[in-house]
Amino acid sequence: GTEFLKGGEQLLAVDSSGQAHVWGITELLEAEYWENAPEGHRPLPTLTHKLHDCSIFSVAVSSDRVIFTGGDDMVKAWDALSLTTPGATPKLLGTASPPQKTMGRGAMAGIPETNGLAVSSDGKTLFAACGDGSAYAYDAATLQAKGEFLGHTDYLHCCTTQGANGLVTGSEDGTIRLWDTRSLKGEELSMPAGAPTG
Repeated sequence: GTEFLKGGEQLLAVDSSGQAHVWGITELLEAEYWENAPEGHRPLPTLTHKLHDCSIFSVAVSSDRVIFTGGDDMVKAWDALSLTTPGATPKLLGTASPPQKTMGRGAMAGIPETNGLAVSSDGKTLFAACGDGSAYAYDAATLQAKGEFLGHTDYLHCCTTQGANGLVTGSEDGTIRLWDTRSLKGEELSMPAGAPTG
């Protein structure tokens, strides 16, 4: 996942080794930088932090103050300044784990991975699209669970928000769902069979 920070002056990217990387991109957007760079030059990040002990699949930013990361283990909230300031140590603000589901004969499924994260436009709610086919809503300030969005039949790839009360999820089941976050109810949009993708 990737996100712009500080009004587009920085780029944050997360990776499969549990790291977050930050680039100052203002100069990278200037033609002069690339005209003077040697052929094949690839700018290195200005900052790198180890944030998870597993893959990080998703990232979301709330008002340039909090950065949320989601991976195979849990969702974590970070102080944005601690991740974007040279010499600073990452400051963990909180964690949340999607719930484990009960399987046949009482066995517990593993904690589902978080494949997508999004923050409501009012900054009050964090949404997580997870590998168990559900999306979860958390209070963005406390990471306390607020609700679960049920309806997909396979794992979720992504989520995005529309205003303060709209959520969209995309699933491996071939559907997109539009949700009213106040009622936790959604409507399915099916992808046409054989439709071109990309």
